[in-house]
Amino acid sequence: IKDLAEKETHQSKLQIDYMNNLRKRYHEEQIWTDKWRILSTYGTWGLIALNSVVFLISQYLFRLRERGRMKDFETLLKETLSSNTSTMLAIREHQNDIAEQRNESQNINEPSRQSKEGSSNEQSTTIEKEEGGTVLLNTSRGEESKHQHDVCKEESADKDDSDKQESPD
Repeated sequence: IKDLAEKETHQSKLQIDYMNNLRKRYHEEQIWTDKWRILSTYGTWGLIALNSVVFLISQYLFRLRERGRMKDFETLLKETLSSNTSTMLAIREHQNDIAEQRNESQNINEPSRQSKEGSSNEQSTTIEKEEGGTVLLNTSRGEESKHQHDVCKEESADKDDSDKQESPD
């Protein structure tokens, strides 16, 4: 019986040691997985930060490149416009001529109207030019008429008229 009691105590001692070793190994694995989880979290945050920095740097460089391209385009545009000043002056003179012709044609029609209406109802006409070739004819009665004209077409028409006058048909 003594032998049996010793064997039982020995077996229970071995079982307790086995359970302690299992708990110790399980605890070590839990610590190891927690460390890897923490490293993974910090790694993810590090990658997010790195991605954000790369994005911001690329945006900064893109803006610098676009600013340079816009400056180049602006200088090219200024050079083009400065080389075309004579053309612009010719277009403006042509617009002035057209406005004067319209003013004269309106003034020719004005005296017949004024004689019918009487001298107290005189009508004053002003001509204002806007960008894009729009000419506004304003009268004192509040009437307004807009005339759009295409300068290129009128210049080509003037050239055609001068060609017709020069060449006998």
